[in-house]
Amino acid sequence: MEKRSNLIFLLVLALAFSALCLSLKNIEFNGVADEGHYLAYAGYLEANGIGSYKDLFWKYTQNPDWWIFASPLRAGFFILSALWLKVLGHSFFNLGFLSVAFYLLFLAVNFYFSRVYFGSNIALLFTILLAFSPIEMAMARRALLESAVAFTCSASIWLFWDYLQSRKRYKLLIFILAYAAAILIKESSVLLSVIFAGFLIIGALYFKLRVSLTEFIAACVLPPVLFVLALVALGGVPYIAYIAQIIIGSPGSNTYAILFGQGPWFRYLIDYFTLSPWVMVLSLGFIVHYFTLKKKEGAVSYFIFVFLAAFCLFNLFTKNVRYVILLDMPLRLFTLLMIKELCQRYLAKAVFPAMTVCVLLLAGVDYLNFHSLFVREAVYDPVSFSLFKANHMIP
Repeated sequence: MEKRSNLIFLLVLALAFSALCLSLKNIEFNGVADEGHYLAYAGYLEANGIGSYKDLFWKYTQNPDWWIFASPLRAGFFILSALWLKVLGHSFFNLGFLSVAFYLLFLAVNFYFSRVYFGSNIALLFTILLAFSPIEMAMARRALLESAVAFTCSASIWLFWDYLQSRKRYKLLIFILAYAAAILIKESSVLLSVIFAGFLIIGALYFKLRVSLTEFIAACVLPPVLFVLALVALGGVPYIAYIAQIIIGSPGSNTYAILFGQGPWFRYLIDYFTLSPWVMVLSLGFIVHYFTLKKKEGAVSYFIFVFLAAFCLFNLFTKNVRYVILLDMPLRLFTLLMIKELCQRYLAKAVFPAMTVCVLLLAGVDYLNFHSLFVREAVYDPVSFSLFKANHMIP
């Protein structure tokens, strides 16, 4: 069974990779927006070496025009990009292909852990839903870091749960390193520390979860500390606090963020509905349904907590659906679990075949949405305005 599921997974991976590569045929990269900035960072490190990283800190603080773009706190992504381009060559296309690699890793890590905790059948269907997610495919074809964020954050979320199930020290170490890497890829990933801490505290207070102070510090405090130490090692001592201040304050003076990054608390729900309407309907339906159940499953409860906590936390900042790409993974898990519930109730004699048909139909609809929005209409940044305009909902 395991060999068969591995083979099917590889076939799904090959199909998703082929579909993604076909969409890259006439792609145009945006040299004056984030993509251009990421390529410039990577190019500077490629030419001058990692030892020159401290110069990027200084240049960023001295150039207010840079403040609306990515900061050098994302050292993990910029260093990795420089090494990647050193091998493949300096170009937007090659930097974009790094996103493809992270997209494939994202599918692999979710397939592995979902098979461990939900079984092979669920893992395969879950992977199909993720593989043809419009937001995942859209970001996988851009020279941006969102695919790296999706991979590192989903890996951190799974690894945290995996450690809690076994309490093995080597798993805690793997989680710490993976989560520290996630924060180095994008500094806002530090918000996961609040989520992990909240889960441990609520679990200890209300559900008799055993949590020692050492575990709490190791899981929730040590990864951000490692992130800071890495920046210190790169020469960021005089600049870290000032750059953090710039990041927090820049949305207030960033015209683009003011015009397109604000909105009500439910804006992310609308954006995800625009991208994948049936996924949103089914996933929100499952969350409501789950709270009516007397018997709860540990892993499902954990993912619902992560989703709701992340949704609330990221609502406090500039709103852009690509900034919350980490929500896509639990949403699609809830979608699949809702399909399972419906098939068990109404098609009890053929649950898995019925689930498979539903998932394939959803994946097909999602791929068509991806192609319509991001290939035909060429949406670059999936803010609400661009998504509505591409769907001809506004002039």
